[in-house]
Amino acid sequence: MKESNDNSRSSPKQRSRRMKKTIASRVKPNGASPSDPPLTSFLNHLPGFAWMKDLKGRYIYANSALQALKEYRDGCIGLTDADLLRQDIADIYRANDQKVIAERKPLETLEPYLVNGEKHFLLTSKFPIFDKNGALIMIGGSSIDISAQARTEERLREYERAVEGVEEMIAVVDRDYRYLVANEAFLTHRGMPREQVVGRFVWDVLTEETFTQLVKPKLDQAFAGDVVRYEMQHRYPALGLRELSLSYFPIEGPHGIDRVTCVLQDITERKAASNALNEAERHYREIFENAGEGIFQSTPAGRYIAANPALARMHGFDSPEELMRGRTDISRDAYVDPARREEFKRRLETNGFVREFEFQLSRKDGSKISVSINARVVRDENGVVQYYEGTAQDITERKTAEVRSAAFASLARKLSGTSTQLEAAQIIVDTARELFGWDACNLDLCDPALDRVEPMLNLDTIDGKLVSVTPLIKNGALTNRMRRVIEHGPELILRKEPIEFDRSAVLFGDVRRPSASIMAVPVLHASKVIGLLSIQSYTPSAYDQASLGHLEALSDHCGEALNRIRAEQSLRESEERFRQMAENFEDVIWIADRNLEQILYINPAYERIFGRSSESLSGASDSFLEAVHPDDRTSVGQMLERQKQGDREPFEYRIARPDGSIRWILRRSFPIRDANGHIQRIAGIAQDVTERKRAESQLRESEEKYRDLVENSTELICTHDLNGFVLSANPAVCAALGCELNEVVGRNVRDILAPTVRHEFDEYLARMRNGGAAAGIMFVQNKSGERRIWEYHNSLRTEGVTTPIVRGMARDITEERRVQKALHESEERYRELFENSRDAIYVHDLKGRYVSVNRAAETLSGFTRDEIMGKHYSNFITPKHLKNARESFCIKLDAPIETTYEAEIICKNGTCKAVEVSSRMIYKDGVAVAVQGTARDITERKRAQQALQTYARRLLEAQEAERQNIARELHDEIGQILTAVSLNLHSIQKNSQTDTCLPNIDESIQVVEDALSRVRELSLELRPSLLDDLGLAAALRWYVGRYTARSGIATEILGDADIGRISHEVETACFRITQEALTNAARHSHATRATVLIERTNGNLKLKVTDNGIGFNFDQLLYGMASALSLGLRGMQERALAVKGSVQITSKPGQGTQVTLNVPVKQ
Repeated sequence: MKESNDNSRSSPKQRSRRMKKTIASRVKPNGASPSDPPLTSFLNHLPGFAWMKDLKGRYIYANSALQALKEYRDGCIGLTDADLLRQDIADIYRANDQKVIAERKPLETLEPYLVNGEKHFLLTSKFPIFDKNGALIMIGGSSIDISAQARTEERLREYERAVEGVEEMIAVVDRDYRYLVANEAFLTHRGMPREQVVGRFVWDVLTEETFTQLVKPKLDQAFAGDVVRYEMQHRYPALGLRELSLSYFPIEGPHGIDRVTCVLQDITERKAASNALNEAERHYREIFENAGEGIFQSTPAGRYIAANPALARMHGFDSPEELMRGRTDISRDAYVDPARREEFKRRLETNGFVREFEFQLSRKDGSKISVSINARVVRDENGVVQYYEGTAQDITERKTAEVRSAAFASLARKLSGTSTQLEAAQIIVDTARELFGWDACNLDLCDPALDRVEPMLNLDTIDGKLVSVTPLIKNGALTNRMRRVIEHGPELILRKEPIEFDRSAVLFGDVRRPSASIMAVPVLHASKVIGLLSIQSYTPSAYDQASLGHLEALSDHCGEALNRIRAEQSLRESEERFRQMAENFEDVIWIADRNLEQILYINPAYERIFGRSSESLSGASDSFLEAVHPDDRTSVGQMLERQKQGDREPFEYRIARPDGSIRWILRRSFPIRDANGHIQRIAGIAQDVTERKRAESQLRESEEKYRDLVENSTELICTHDLNGFVLSANPAVCAALGCELNEVVGRNVRDILAPTVRHEFDEYLARMRNGGAAAGIMFVQNKSGERRIWEYHNSLRTEGVTTPIVRGMARDITEERRVQKALHESEERYRELFENSRDAIYVHDLKGRYVSVNRAAETLSGFTRDEIMGKHYSNFITPKHLKNARESFCIKLDAPIETTYEAEIICKNGTCKAVEVSSRMIYKDGVAVAVQGTARDITERKRAQQALQTYARRLLEAQEAERQNIARELHDEIGQILTAVSLNLHSIQKNSQTDTCLPNIDESIQVVEDALSRVRELSLELRPSLLDDLGLAAALRWYVGRYTARSGIATEILGDADIGRISHEVETACFRITQEALTNAARHSHATRATVLIERTNGNLKLKVTDNGIGFNFDQLLYGMASALSLGLRGMQERALAVKGSVQITSKPGQGTQVTLNVPVKQ
């Protein structure tokens, strides 16, 4: 098609006209509409833009402010923002429109737009418009250009940044009389931080009276629109009474004047200067004549037309008149550099004045001085220069002082950064060269008390080059000049021609040229000479007394720097020693501020003792209270308060470590005071005294226990002096003697002894005095006259007592002696039994080495007693039985029981003998000390057992053969007979003609059938043919099936489905053991389930029969009173032994039974 109804190709103006018509016909909102004159007039007079759009974003209405914009002038009704604006801006407008449509609620946001290419910002409010039914039909909105406000706020921020750097005090106050801005000068003058001014009311910063009576009326006048200027006096706490000049400037805001800028100047000095100026004018003439500065008037040509006496003296003349006669051309006669005169004139005529114009003045005698001039041009009414007038000041000393002051200021800064004495020395000599100039320089350290000098830095100019000659100079004694300087102070030497070395001089450097000018000064620190500084020049009269004074000042700096460096070095060494000591100190060392509010130092011992990191203190000392035991925190807080006052009293408290342990801490603190005795810091030591507290507690407990022990001890405890008189005794002593305590104390020990041994008591006392201890046996006689034997251990105590005392401890061994005698007799009897026993008896220690054997052991082994003693039992037991011996030994260590096992010993002739070993542990005071045992020769018994096993195996083989024969006879003979009988009975049954005998025949047939079935079962039970024909696995599956059906116990076969064929004997043994185990389960276990596991691996056949029955006590059944019921179990063991296998039966009451058979089989 060549035509289209799509209006997208029409111009925006055409679309706008069509849309207006459409809107006029369709949009008829209730009430007033934009077409109503009052509403249209209102919207057109809004300060911003107003508009309405349909839900597709097409303009329905736009007020006159919006239509005046360039993009909207050609019409916007019916168009979208995308038709009118740049795409990125249109996208922002449309996104906000859609948000209003989606959320159905007003939206206020910032939107950009362009004005002549410059981006502006609109504060836009958009809102949904609904019809009377609540349906959303369009959106409306209004916008205000806030770009100017944003720029104004930015300029305000720039203004705030700008006023920070000015000297005037500036502040901004709002209509609430609240400070909005205050620059640094304002804050500094008032001595207040910014947070105490900005945001505060004026009367909070000033006084209420000052604000109400003076400041507020002026501020109100400024808020009314006036610029206000006035002066006032104000007393500052730090500055005193000051004169102020104040200016208030109103600031116009969006809604009128809303702020006032206050500019304040401190004019105290300016007013004072003004008053002084008035006074000065009154005395001008007097000052002119008597002024120290030169005052002049001169022509541009260079002649003085007026001068005061000071100017004449400055030029070297006696009077002003002589000056004016002698100086007819200032440029030529006075200026060292005439070009400076021309520069002076040029500046005057250009600027009308000069300030502090400096030049070199040539005096009448030819000497030169530095002069500073302040002058102005005096012109007539036509502007023609008439003359120059001004003042001149001799600034020679000032210039020299400035140079030296700058040098000294630089010196202090440079010296502060040095860390070695050599660095400081180099800076000192460089400064001396800058100030005075020198050709040679010496800076040495010295000790006048030792008459020693140590060269540090020595320089000389040799052939025009500066050379260090320090390495060429050795330590030595002080020179004569050095001694003079040390004793009498600085020395200036100006040599006259001809210049020669002093006779006593110590030469260094260029020894061909003596110095013409020398300055030497001592280097002092606190009036003590620590070194010498000397500079020398080859130029005559290079220095003067003033230079010597400045060099002395320079040496003072040198002394301070050298001492500071020495002190810092010593301090660093001291700090390092302290650090190493503190870091390795067992106790906690801490330093805090005077209020105990901040920890300044704490050593690593804190982390070890408190179990917390040093960082956990966070700089605050009271944070350690978190570690204090809750019950001690109150007392610790009180202790901290006392320590703040300088209390040194030690204090003990508890801490709770993070691991939950409790530790005791002994805290000692001491104040660190300044020179005036004021506390600056507090240091202390925290010592872990947990072990001491524990020891003290244990000591108290020990003392209590000791007292209780002494009082209740059965030991005889007493004390007596060196004369033998009893001082104390415990109840046991009284009981042993049969006396009361008062009958014992005060009595002499000699009287307690048996009469026959009392003569030995003096010897005992001598041993106590000389040796301090004695022990032995004493014979006493108690009150009843009975003789008793006491064993005593006595010692002499001299520490902690005024007079020595003897501590005695004894025990009554009368009964022990009797027991020992009886024991000795018993041991003799035991020895006889030991030696004459037919079984070998031995004793070995816990290391397994024999300590005793009897004669039977010698007979059994063939070894002599000496060959056995001291050797380990492993030397006599065959290797295959050592395991049993060691296991038996370990069992006895764990439990006090007797063990019995069989083993083979190796005899001396190399043969082995079977023995049965029974042994038990020997205890002493409850502690195992050795093993005692017997070894019985069971060689013959073992042979009998082997023969018995052989007979049992043959009996089982015979039994199986007989079972097989009986089974065959039952099956082949009796079975056939019963079958024939059954056939005959069936034949008779068929041919019988009468019903009378048929019941008997039927009953007979049934009996024969039952008998035949029973014969078959007996045949299978005696010897199942499947075992011979198909092997063990098939036979077990057949038997388990029949067993389940007959017993009702669910039984299954597990493991290998086919284990192959094995020997006839092994198959028979496995089948019979399984048969016996399942039969026992059916008879006794009350089991509901059983399993038979059969596995063949690595030449071994494993058979395991398990049931979930009631179980039984295996040992009691097999070896106890019920052994008659254990024939089946013994039969299983015998069958296993017959095929070289083993049966293990595991059962406990209530836990079922498990029978495990292991048999070796050939691969």
